[in-house]
Amino acid sequence: MPTYAIRRTWGAESLQEDPEMGHARIIASSWAEPRFLWIRSFGRVTPGGAEGICIYEGSGERELAVQQRLCGLPVDEIVEVEEIVGAAGRRDVDAGPEGWKLYLAERHFEGGSAASVTAANQLYATQRGGATWLRSFWHQRRARSVCIFAAVSKSAAAAALETPGATLERLVPIGTDHPALWVHIYDTMGIPRHWEEPQPAV
Repeated sequence: MPTYAIRRTWGAESLQEDPEMGHARIIASSWAEPRFLWIRSFGRVTPGGAEGICIYEGSGERELAVQQRLCGLPVDEIVEVEEIVGAAGRRDVDAGPEGWKLYLAERHFEGGSAASVTAANQLYATQRGGATWLRSFWHQRRARSVCIFAAVSKSAAAAALETPGATLERLVPIGTDHPALWVHIYDTMGIPRHWEEPQPAV
């Protein structure tokens, strides 16, 4: 199935909502519309509310947009992306060593490709210089990548992102969320644990 990145922003008032109910709504949408699977999310609280990027697999961009709006979820943009797995080829890795933080980097690769992103990050697919590349989401038409790194500090993450041919546009600390953290809701609602299914070879 194609992979989609949904960019979201929430106003300050939305942070008052019970977060479990918010996630229940997201998970319920997977149950009500089995053509779409929530894969993981990355986000952060901002002075005006919160922002994030949620990753889904699904059958079509338009249908995914309808499904999200029917579930009352904010949608700023939906784009089809290619996921590129770092961290030594493991799709399930979402963190570095204890005490490390997650960072989201957005970069532009002039005339680049998914192979450019892999080449730029490959040295950091295992711990190196206090940073580890976990995964990237590549948008071919815009020649832009969203890369997720675990690092001991923001400066270590920035050093790992100093790549010839790539322009770093943004680097921010983030948190992450994954369906496995909400397994009790999946089980209560009878939704399959899709993240436990065997993953295709990378």
